[in-house]
Amino acid sequence: MFCAVNGVKLWVRVTGEGAPLVLLHGNGEDHTIFDELTRAIGSEFRVYAPDLRCHGRSGAGELDYDEMTRDVSELIRLEGLDRPLVVGFSDGGIIGLKLAAEEPARIGGLIACGANAEPEGLKKSFLLAARARYLATRSKKLKLMLTGPHIPEGTLNAIRVPVLIAAGEKDVVRLQETLRIRNAIPGAELRIFDGADHDGYVAGSARLANTVRVFAARCAARRAD
Repeated sequence: MFCAVNGVKLWVRVTGEGAPLVLLHGNGEDHTIFDELTRAIGSEFRVYAPDLRCHGRSGAGELDYDEMTRDVSELIRLEGLDRPLVVGFSDGGIIGLKLAAEEPARIGGLIACGANAEPEGLKKSFLLAARARYLATRSKKLKLMLTGPHIPEGTLNAIRVPVLIAAGEKDVVRLQETLRIRNAIPGAELRIFDGADHDGYVAGSARLANTVRVFAARCAARRAD
C-alpha cells in the first residue's frame, strides 16, 4: 500500500498478524531485504516494511535522517500502531535510534542493527571507498552516509525505551562504535552475529528471527509491569 506522510508517499508492505513490528532497511535498499525475516516471523507479528523515501517504490524528497525519522513517526501515527517494536538495519537503525530518542512514546522497543551514530563510526576503508564512489557519482545516498548522522552522546544517554544493539562480527561499523552506542544507552543489550559482515545476518536471512522474538517478548513483559 501507499501511505502519504510528511510530504512524500511511502510504499509499505503489510503482512502477518499479531503485535506490530516495523522493519526499516538500509541505504540504497528497499523492504525486500527483510523477505526471509518476514517469512520467518510473519505468523507472529503484523509486519510493516516501508521503502524509505527516495528508495524502492516510495517518493522522492529531501534525503536526510531528520526527515526520514519524521516519515516513520508519521507512518506509525497514521496507521494507529500501538508502540510497535522497530527493527532497523544500517540507515534504518540510525532512524530507529533517532525515533527512540526523539519520539519515545511512538515505539515500544528498538533493535538497531549495523548502526553508527557518527560517520567516523564506520571503518576507514569503507569510508574511503564510499568517498571515491561519491566523487564519481555524486549520489545523494552516498552523501547521506558520508555527512551523517550526528547523534550526540547525551541524546543516546536520554533513551529510555528498551534497545538492543546488533552488529556483524565483521561489520563495516567499527566494533568500538557499536560498543560506544550500547554503553551510552541505559540498559541497552548487545548481540554480535558470529562470522557475519554488515548485512550477512539481515539480507535474505532469517538469522534475526529468534532475536526479534525474544526481545519482543521482553519488551512486552516490561510494558505489562
